[in-house]
Amino acid sequence: SDATLPHFDAGKKLMLPAMRDMHIHLDKTFYGGPWRSLNRPAGTTIQDMIRLEQKLLPELQPYTQERAEKLIDLLQSKGSTIARSHCNIEPVSGLKNLENLQAVLARRGAGFDCEIVAFPQHGLLLSH
Repeated sequence: SDATLPHFDAGKKLMLPAMRDMHIHLDKTFYGGPWRSLNRPAGTTIQDMIRLEQKLLPELQPYTQERAEKLIDLLQSKGSTIARSHCNIEPVSGLKNLENLQAVLARRGAGFDCEIVAFPQHGLLLSH
């Protein structure tokens, strides 16, 4: 019977399992930095977007750890404790984004779990 099960008074609050963000890019977020709009004009090709990203990635890299930390703080404040982050590994970034993301996650400890997915992006399309 229910009488043998433990009961907890949650003070009229609902307890739910932790949220998961299963598609995020912690390594190249603009979150925590100045606002940037990346509107894509009509007629923009994938090659145009690749060239834009190749230009942006070196600009973002010095802020990768700081911004990833802020984005993880935001995720946790909204109830997410698990994420799957795609991480750029391609000729422009090399392994630097991965190393930065691993450093951030190591500092987070057990309070935030993250799967990292290698994201070659333009590397697969344009590398020789």
